[in-house]
Amino acid sequence: LHKLLTDLPDDMLEDSRDVSSPELNYSGCSANGTSGSNVGDKPMDGYKVNYNRYLPAVQPKTFNAEENNKDAKCEQMQIEFLNPDSTESQQIAQFQVLYKARGRQLEELQQKLEDCSRDMRYLNHQLAIAKDEKEGLALTLQESGKLIKDGKEKEVQLSGQIKALEFQVQTLTANEEKNLEKQKAAEAALDSMQQQMMELCRSESLTRAREQHESILAALKEKHEDKVLALQQKLDAQSHALEEQISLSICNCMLCKLQYTPQRETLVSSTVQELNQLRFQLQQAQSAKNISDSMNKSLQEELGELKEQITLYESAGKFGILSTDPCGDSEAPMSDSYVELGIKNVNWKNTKFHSTSSVGRTDKSMSKDDMIMELKAELERFLGSFKVKRQKITQLQDELKQSQRQMQELKTQLEKAEKNAKDHEVRENGLEKQLETSVTDKAVKEEVERLQRENQALQQVIEKLRHQIKELRNSREMLKSANQELCTEMRKMMQDFDQDKQETTERLKLSDLNREMVGVQECYITVCKENNLLEEDLRGKLEQEMALKENEVEEAAILKAVHKVEEEWSQRLQKSINDIKHERLTDKRVQGCQTEQSSDAGGIPEEEMEEKMKAQRLKLQQEAEACQAIAVREAMKKTQGELEKKHQENVAKQVETAVSNAYTCWCNELNALPEYKASLQSEKEKWEKEHEQDVAKRISTVLKAAEERWKKTHLKEIDRMEASAKNTEEKALSLQRKLDHQKEEEAALIKAELAKAHAQWNREKREEINKIHEANEKDYRAFLEEHRSKLNEVVTVAKEDFERQKKELIIRKETDFKQILDRKQKEWSTQQAVKIEREKRQNEDEILIELEVLLGEIKELLVKDPNSQSQAPDKSSSTPKQAHNQYFGKLKACLVSTCKDVVSKVMDVSKQEWEKKSEEKLRCALTEEKLRHEKEMKAKEELGIHHNDQMLPP
Repeated sequence: LHKLLTDLPDDMLEDSRDVSSPELNYSGCSANGTSGSNVGDKPMDGYKVNYNRYLPAVQPKTFNAEENNKDAKCEQMQIEFLNPDSTESQQIAQFQVLYKARGRQLEELQQKLEDCSRDMRYLNHQLAIAKDEKEGLALTLQESGKLIKDGKEKEVQLSGQIKALEFQVQTLTANEEKNLEKQKAAEAALDSMQQQMMELCRSESLTRAREQHESILAALKEKHEDKVLALQQKLDAQSHALEEQISLSICNCMLCKLQYTPQRETLVSSTVQELNQLRFQLQQAQSAKNISDSMNKSLQEELGELKEQITLYESAGKFGILSTDPCGDSEAPMSDSYVELGIKNVNWKNTKFHSTSSVGRTDKSMSKDDMIMELKAELERFLGSFKVKRQKITQLQDELKQSQRQMQELKTQLEKAEKNAKDHEVRENGLEKQLETSVTDKAVKEEVERLQRENQALQQVIEKLRHQIKELRNSREMLKSANQELCTEMRKMMQDFDQDKQETTERLKLSDLNREMVGVQECYITVCKENNLLEEDLRGKLEQEMALKENEVEEAAILKAVHKVEEEWSQRLQKSINDIKHERLTDKRVQGCQTEQSSDAGGIPEEEMEEKMKAQRLKLQQEAEACQAIAVREAMKKTQGELEKKHQENVAKQVETAVSNAYTCWCNELNALPEYKASLQSEKEKWEKEHEQDVAKRISTVLKAAEERWKKTHLKEIDRMEASAKNTEEKALSLQRKLDHQKEEEAALIKAELAKAHAQWNREKREEINKIHEANEKDYRAFLEEHRSKLNEVVTVAKEDFERQKKELIIRKETDFKQILDRKQKEWSTQQAVKIEREKRQNEDEILIELEVLLGEIKELLVKDPNSQSQAPDKSSSTPKQAHNQYFGKLKACLVSTCKDVVSKVMDVSKQEWEKKSEEKLRCALTEEKLRHEKEMKAKEELGIHHNDQMLPP
């Protein structure tokens, strides 16, 4: 560009030199001078000087004229050359000023070109970076869209699966609630039936029936005694009448018979009552045994199921589904049926699972998909276990039906035994009648022996029954203890099950929280990306503004430096010009005192002086340009250093402000998280309340269902028992009527004694039973109080441990979370700083390289012909294969076009200025030449006149 700008105005300068160059003017002046001198010398050559000694007046006149003419010419030329107001000096000064102005303009244009090339490279680099970022963001957007679509599809699938599972869970919970309601109903029915049985046992109707039966028996005994007395009297009369015929042995036998009959009657009456009581106790014991056996079987089966569930929960704990956080401290009140059965009230939420130690490990190692698959597997297992339970329930129902059938068979057997006993009583009565009618001793002895054998057999049966009753009591106690153990195990298992449910729900909530946290993190990442983009935009804008400011400051500094240098060099030039003028004046004075020879030889020093002047001017110009370039460079360096420092400080401040803003935003988001925690805690409390209500509802439903079942089963049994009791009562009434007819006259006294003995025995038994019952109640109450106190102590200790552990865990988690956040923030800040510095360096290097290349190409294109310059950008813009090269070709074309426009404008302006200046210079030169010509003509005319005067004869 420098060459082009220096070469382009040469034509103009040559054209102007042809007309108004100082050298031509000066040469013209010298030619004119020489021509003038030649014109003036021609008549002098034909003139011959005659030296006359005797004419001194004439000789000095001629000598003085020539000397005056030559001195005038030299002085005129020196004055014209050394005069600061002369046209030549003015032209030289104007050319110098124009040359300096052109140099300044060229330097400014070069600087502008360099700035434009820098800006263009920087903008190209930024465009390329923006395009790359745009493409990367488009790819990331596409990938994120795909991921979002996949996530939405997965969410839809999972939501469908979750709805199906929730529906299944609802159905299962409904079934469980129904079963619990049935169980509760059965238990309530059992309690009510037991109370009704006790009330029936203690009811007035039974007491009245017993009193009526006893009164009837007493009347029958009295009648029997009266009849016996009458028979004894008859026997005495017959014995007295037949003393001779009947021997003493018969009397002894009769006495023995009379002795044995009351004993036998007492035994029979006592055995019948005891048999009835024992049968009733046997029935109660058998029913209790059946109930305990069924309960034992059901509890054992439930134990097996619970063991299976324990294995399932342990496997779930291994997979990290369970947690150790107990929720809630409320305890549901226990029903009377639980208290009567001896079931202990245990805290349902203080039990801990042993396999939860591996939860922390599995949570980290297992992904969401694995957790979902394992939860599905666990749900399938639970469904299988529920199916097995249903099958077992059907089996238990079948077993209940079989037990009811067995109960009916036992009842029929009891009825048969009662019938046999009644038949035995009828036989006894018939035998007694036969004994009364019979006279033979053998038949009496045989009957007595048979009765004794039957009595012994009945006593053995009674002893066996007592032994069985004792065994049944022992088994009942064992069953109670086993039932209590099973109840405790059931409670534990229910606690574990509820705890597991709570833990799974908490896990689900935590997974939802984690998902929400991931969404928040993604939002934060997007916000950070947007912040980074905004920061980059702001940086670009600030860099552009800074570049503009730098350019302005550089231009101002350059202008100041140029003005300073111009002033300094103008002062130096003025000093040098003054010195030269002073030397010329001194030389002129010396030359004025010399002879013609010295005046003739004066042309050589003038030429040497001109050469010296030219050399000095060139040296001064070179020194001025060098000093100007040095000053410009120093000013550029200073301004660039200051601007770079300012730019770095501004960028650092902006980065610090952006980082502080991002940190504050993030801190605000973190501060917003405790509100979410508070909402979570409130939801947890709501869930705990709802869970407690659900548990209470389930327990009530189970109890109701059990009561209903028990009512149904036992109502049927009671109806059957009442029907059998009615039948027995009717049969007893019929038998009693028969006995009334048959035993009106039999042993009333024996029955009275038996009634007294039986009453005493009943009183003693009742007192013993009451004492045992009171002792059992006292022991049971003491045991319950001890157990409750222990449970309360354990509950308080467990609550304190849980609260302490919870606080410690919360503190640990908060500290860990803060440390992780601090570490991640530091890493992110360091990475961002390194990335920014690296990108800055890369961008600056690339921009500088590309701008240098483009400027080199533009210079080469501008040095060439205009046709080639106009074709090159078109080729570069049309032939590239890639967008990057295409962009740089367009940029090159734009720069070339701008440079051409700038050069053409500068050339037009410079041409116009040169034309104006050349016209002014031509006018000035013409006027000066006219004036010179007129002066010369005047001088010639004066010289011609003077010469003519001298040529005239004296």
